[in-house]
Amino acid sequence: MQFEHLIQINDLTQMLTPLLTRQQLWQGLVYRAESPMAFMDHVDEVALLERGPDWVQRKMVMGKLTVIDKIQYEHQTRVHYHTEASSEHGGGQMIMKIEEPSPEALFVRFTYITPHPDSPDPETAHYLEFLKSAWRETDIDTVRKIRELAASGQLG
Repeated sequence: MQFEHLIQINDLTQMLTPLLTRQQLWQGLVYRAESPMAFMDHVDEVALLERGPDWVQRKMVMGKLTVIDKIQYEHQTRVHYHTEASSEHGGGQMIMKIEEPSPEALFVRFTYITPHPDSPDPETAHYLEFLKSAWRETDIDTVRKIRELAASGQLG
């Protein structure tokens, strides 16, 4: 299954809302990858296992679920999560891509790719709709948290 949605970061018609720079948005997305506990309450533990010039590998514990991710960075463009499949988790991918159709008009496209079937039975379809809604809410919360970090001067 593939699911994607777009969140507008800067609405250039709303001058009362402070604009985020591409750099601030980028730093916030990287911070979410490397410090997910600051963004998601249900994360109990995170360990960065390895680091390369444009990637990290981490272990994240959420209750009884342990997830291993390799996260690749394309500087100021996208953050690509590759989650390993395990007996507890089916694995998958998540991509957060910054889009800027005109100067300062920033958006983030969130894409989820999972091993779930595209045409599931009705019970599974109901679960997948719940999952999509949860992802959307988590992504909205991510943008809200990035705005808070920027407003407090924690992002460049």
